[in-house]
Amino acid sequence: MTQNNQSDEFKEYIGREYQKISQKYNQIKRDLLEYMGYDDAFLTTKAGYRKQTKNQLIETVFQQRAMIRRLLEELDEDKRAKLVNELDEFYMERDNSK
Repeated sequence: MTQNNQSDEFKEYIGREYQKISQKYNQIKRDLLEYMGYDDAFLTTKAGYRKQTKNQLIETVFQQRAMIRRLLEELDEDKRAKLVNELDEFYMERDNSK
């Protein structure tokens, strides 16, 4: 194998890896913008959720949980306690409405 062939293979490999990382980054960025409700254009519609598989929906829930935890960890103690109480009330009301 010549040096030129190895160089071309390496460039192709790096290109494929860059594309994978770029796609993952774009997915994470889209998920964050959707989660924040940044703009309606980033929100997944009910029809969009229906097209997803059960595993994709489960992954979305876990990503959102992780984001909530991370955001709460960044807050000072008073704000954190207030938001945790609001989240608790929200989910308790939701569970009781079934």
